[in-house]
Amino acid sequence: MHVPEPVVYGLVLALVVLSPLIGFGRAKWVAVLTLLDIGEYRVLMEKDPFTMAVAVTALLGALLLLAEMSIASGLSGALWLFCGVLVALAFARKSETADLIVHARPWVAVSTGVAAGALAVRARRARLIAHDPSEGMRGT
Repeated sequence: MHVPEPVVYGLVLALVVLSPLIGFGRAKWVAVLTLLDIGEYRVLMEKDPFTMAVAVTALLGALLLLAEMSIASGLSGALWLFCGVLVALAFARKSETADLIVHARPWVAVSTGVAAGALAVRARRARLIAHDPSEGMRGT
């Protein structure tokens, strides 16, 4: 069954935008893994400019959610704004974005995976510190 790309984009956008309502439990991790899966698949298998813009949205959304779990709340708003500008630029210049990503597919996939891994370790560590009674109020 093939799902139209605008529907996938709507689901990706809803998952990213509504993710602050999820909290920081298992559901957030499922959302991150879903976004990574959608983005990586599209980066590795597709060539269409709109599809590449959807991939950028999904990958940036996953990295944003991971970063949000381990940074200060004051920096979170600036990070959301920065990622929003990057997504807007990706959609404004769809063909250039697609050309860049298709040209460097393996590098995009590997670097996104490494960044997601590093941010996941940081998020997990921040959560453990926040729940450690010996840390008290010094946690996240």
